[in-house]
Amino acid sequence: MSISRRWNVLRTLLPFLLILLLGASLGMGAPASYAQRGSATVTPEPATTTTSEPTATATPQPIATAIPEPTATPKATPTPTPPVGERPDRCERNDTHEQACAVAVDSVNGPFTFVPAGDQDYYRIDLGASNGLLMTITVRSSGSLDLLTTITRDDGSVLGIISSPTLSTTLAADVAGGVIIRVENRDAHDPSGQTYNIEVRRTLPPPLPPPDTSASLPPDKLENNWNPITAAPIGVGVLYDLNFVCPVA
Repeated sequence: MSISRRWNVLRTLLPFLLILLLGASLGMGAPASYAQRGSATVTPEPATTTTSEPTATATPQPIATAIPEPTATPKATPTPTPPVGERPDRCERNDTHEQACAVAVDSVNGPFTFVPAGDQDYYRIDLGASNGLLMTITVRSSGSLDLLTTITRDDGSVLGIISSPTLSTTLAADVAGGVIIRVENRDAHDPSGQTYNIEVRRTLPPPLPPPDTSASLPPDKLENNWNPITAAPIGVGVLYDLNFVCPVA
């Protein structure tokens, strides 16, 4: 075949070849396009930001925390105080001369006890300088105590003793300075529950007896009228100066 003829054939077939090439190119791209159309992924639209007024944030209120009630501490049961007479008195310990408890003058001191059993008590009073007054010391018990009270000077010299059932003794007016009173119970029974008091009183001495003037007085004029038989008659409205001087026999 000549070249011209070949060119004519080629020119005739060229459009068909172009169509085939175009169709092949379209056929190869179609499935992908179709797949893209069939399984298209929906792209989410961007969220629209809406500007709104600021929301008021509530300030959290403080939560009230309940304060626990304080746990009540159980109170200890108080030990009952023994009654008077079963506990040591206010002067304890006064078991020796050196521990003598001071007691007041012109008053009743006590009550005192013998606790524990076998106890003996010492007391002291200060009389000061001698003033001519007598000092009466009385010791009284509330029960069956058998009291022995010894009264001495500070140097130990005895001034008086009170032994039950005697209650008191009186010191001489010239006693002065410190005086020690020692009280003990001679009863063998338990003295628990029993008490005693000490009373110290200053008193005036008794008056002096009047002087004996009988020797200087003559018998009155109605003597001798010492019995009913010798009774002397008297007149009404008459004042007589009489005495008890006996006539000379």
